[in-house]
Amino acid sequence: MSGAVLLLILVVILYEVAARYAFNHAVMWSFDLTSYGLLFVVFLAASYTLERDGHVRIDFLLVRLPPRVRRPVEIGAEALSSLFVLLLLWAATRETVIAVRQGWVSPSFYAIPLRYIYWIMPVGTALMLLTALARLVARSTRRP
Repeated sequence: MSGAVLLLILVVILYEVAARYAFNHAVMWSFDLTSYGLLFVVFLAASYTLERDGHVRIDFLLVRLPPRVRRPVEIGAEALSSLFVLLLLWAATRETVIAVRQGWVSPSFYAIPLRYIYWIMPVGTALMLLTALARLVARSTRRP
């Protein structure tokens, strides 16, 4: 889905460039669509990226540890990652609930209700939390 949204963003940007430079006409909705599209790309792809171990990690100390010490450190890192994602889920859900209750709208000309946009943050983060917990369980139960 993230790839499809990225493709849509590419088409919108190309249309904006063509309209602006070939016809001297600005497309006012392109900024909203591309910026909110990037929000969807990030939150749709985060769980998949975590599952594939594609997030940035710093392991220059970890690879120098002996195997019997490395495993508990990796489990601790997975637990801390899960805790971080849980806190992110709490914050994203809180922000989304506030936006819905207060009727927030985008600051653009079109004043898009943000309830149609913000829902992806808690949903994507919840998927990422499930993935993080699955990784923690897998690493904890795997034999050394």
